[in-house]
Amino acid sequence: MSTDFDKEGFRRRVRAVRDHFSYPGESLRSFARRVGWDRTHWLQMEQGKRLPGTETLARFSRLGVDLCWLVTGVSCVERRGNVGEEP
Repeated sequence: MSTDFDKEGFRRRVRAVRDHFSYPGESLRSFARRVGWDRTHWLQMEQGKRLPGTETLARFSRLGVDLCWLVTGVSCVERRGNVGEEP
């Protein structure tokens, strides 16, 4: 199993989160403020320049984002069948 973090995939999924939760025509600044982030912090995640820490992941979770999907691209529901199985 590879332990490499897919920064490009993460970057795209962060953008997908913004696209999903943004109001039509809403600016990045307004969106970031509304969901509790600094605009620069969010933009750096979208650009792949900043990786998530535990506090950041907790914020995504409070938004209702599937953290397994955000980090790996595979939803937690899809991964449940693999719990306890050898990789």
